[in-house]
Amino acid sequence: MTMNQKPERKLRPKTPVPANQDELFDFDRPEYEISPFRKLNILPRTTIPVTGYQLDEPGDTEDQALARKRLRSKGMAIEVKTHILDKLEPSPNDLSLDPLEDDLYLTFHKKMQKQETRMLNQDRLQSEGEAERLGVIYEELGTNNWVKSLTKTTVIKNPDDLHELELKRDLTREIIGQMLEKFKDMKTRAMLLPRSGKHSRPLGVSRRIDAYKPPENAFCINASSDEEEEFLTLPELKKHRLEARRKRYGGPVVVQFRKSQTTNYKYAIVAEPLQSAYIVKCSKEEKEIWSREAGSLPAKIEHYAPFPKQCYSAKSATRSTSQGPKDQVILKAEASSPVKKTPSKRRSSQPSPKKTRKRTKTHVRGHLDKTLSEH
Repeated sequence: MTMNQKPERKLRPKTPVPANQDELFDFDRPEYEISPFRKLNILPRTTIPVTGYQLDEPGDTEDQALARKRLRSKGMAIEVKTHILDKLEPSPNDLSLDPLEDDLYLTFHKKMQKQETRMLNQDRLQSEGEAERLGVIYEELGTNNWVKSLTKTTVIKNPDDLHELELKRDLTREIIGQMLEKFKDMKTRAMLLPRSGKHSRPLGVSRRIDAYKPPENAFCINASSDEEEEFLTLPELKKHRLEARRKRYGGPVVVQFRKSQTTNYKYAIVAEPLQSAYIVKCSKEEKEIWSREAGSLPAKIEHYAPFPKQCYSAKSATRSTSQGPKDQVILKAEASSPVKKTPSKRRSSQPSPKKTRKRTKTHVRGHLDKTLSEH
């Protein structure tokens, strides 16, 4: 810049600044180098065997000698002797201090645990924010002003092509919906299988009716130990798991229709734990067997005698607190009487001012009438 030139003001560029292409959805570029949905044709490669090859030919070569050694080594029987070592008990003098004590690294271990917890919380907040942003974009793509939101989210080659815009809009909504479903599933698994276990929900059900519904988390329901089922056959394994499920959640419930209806008498409702109820067609013999099994079951409802009738009776406030044996008998009889009594009004030694004033006027008027009649 020379002395004669004046500094000029530069305005902002009118052309839009290109966004980072890596952060946008690009449906024009293939997602995989080898598509997992395309059928692959595998060409097998076979070796051609050499004919006329004999090991006993004169003139040993290196390959023939190696082949003979392999055959000889395969036919050899290797004897392995077993040695039993006597268990030696350590003497008190042989005990030495541990060079890597846990107390030396306890402080560093706690520090790394705090740092790991902090990093996990940051990742959780970041994933929550990203899921919220994708949810907002998903809602904006369903509004009338979806073109503006689509250009900020997806790579568009020709903004004037309506067909391309609508196609990429549907693809963007579909892939965002899949990402949100995966995030929701991940949150559910994180709540069910946390490290600490304090936020996890119990696998059992609080109400019995909830056991006869398809479970939300079926991968945690039939969890069992491999040691118990290691040597079981397939029928034994099914029987073992069925017994464990019935012991935990209860057996199937069969609801039979009324016998008066001939059309519905052939059907029954079966409700088994951890799945929806269904209707089965059964014969008369099967229904009789179910009825006999239901009669042999223990009673689930216990009978309790009804409580005796109780009534309320108010006691006078002027009654003395000291009661003798007769007074106690009278109070007991009043409490057990079935007749409901209306609560008596509270008595007071002094009359109310209003009643006193009326009584005074009546008394004065009667005195005047008596005086006038005498005169």
